[in-house]
Amino acid sequence: ELNSPAREGRLTQQLELERTQGEASASHALEATAATLAGELSSAEGQLRMRAAQQALVVRLGMQHGAMHRCWKTWAVIASLLLREARSALLQLELSKQQQRGAHTRLQAVQKVEIAQLRVENLEARVLLQKSEILQELRPSHELLSDKQHVVHLRQQLQDARGSEGVGDTMSVAYHVGLEAMRREMQATESQMSRFAAMLTTQSSRHAEDSARALTEIEDRLMYEKGSSDFYASEQGRSAQALQRAGAEMRVLTKVIGGLELELVSLVRAGAIETPSDGRTTTGAIRGKPMQVGRGRPPLPKRVGPQRGRT
Repeated sequence: ELNSPAREGRLTQQLELERTQGEASASHALEATAATLAGELSSAEGQLRMRAAQQALVVRLGMQHGAMHRCWKTWAVIASLLLREARSALLQLELSKQQQRGAHTRLQAVQKVEIAQLRVENLEARVLLQKSEILQELRPSHELLSDKQHVVHLRQQLQDARGSEGVGDTMSVAYHVGLEAMRREMQATESQMSRFAAMLTTQSSRHAEDSARALTEIEDRLMYEKGSSDFYASEQGRSAQALQRAGAEMRVLTKVIGGLELELVSLVRAGAIETPSDGRTTTGAIRGKPMQVGRGRPPLPKRVGPQRGRT
């Protein structure tokens, strides 16, 4: 009977020691769990920031590709306009050449008519000249020479015939000279037009090659942009799914940490866990969010008081 109070005191001390050791180990485990969860939250935040940066980069690249597509489209329109201008210039050159040929043929027809008229007049003048020469060779006592008025008229006709012959020769010489000059001008014009046509042909072929090359480059660029846009869309979908998963994980972790913290607070308030003397606490809300009590926690050991013996 005397030893029973001492035995009960020793048992009580052992139980208190075991209880304090269990509470200390539980508090250490909770602190380790809270530190692990905080590290996981920081890593999840880093991943979210990285994914946001990737999305911003994808958007920027999409904008750059859109600007390049607009530039290539503008260049294709400009190349087609240059090709159309070259074709219109070639058509205008051909029309002007046809007009010059028509004017040349009309001028040749007019000159042929004038030459025929001059030839007829020349023949008439030669006939009159022959007649006048015959009259000059007549004898002075001829009856035709006795008529002075007729003689004066013949002389005047002779002078007119000589003048018409000189005028006809002069006009024929001038016509030949003008015809030669016109032929030289037409040859020079045709040579210039042929050179210009060759130049336009080379330019049009060069423009056609440039436009074909530009069209192939534009098609390649469009295919590349289409593939890149599909890739960016798939990447964006995967990023959205990853963000959703990360958000769900963060919500679950926040709930778990909140439960652990509220459990620690309840233990501290109940007096099961003592606050250290250095002022540090093992509880605190993470990012200002309240935590909920976790489920499935083992029950705390009940406080056992000293047992008294029977008298």
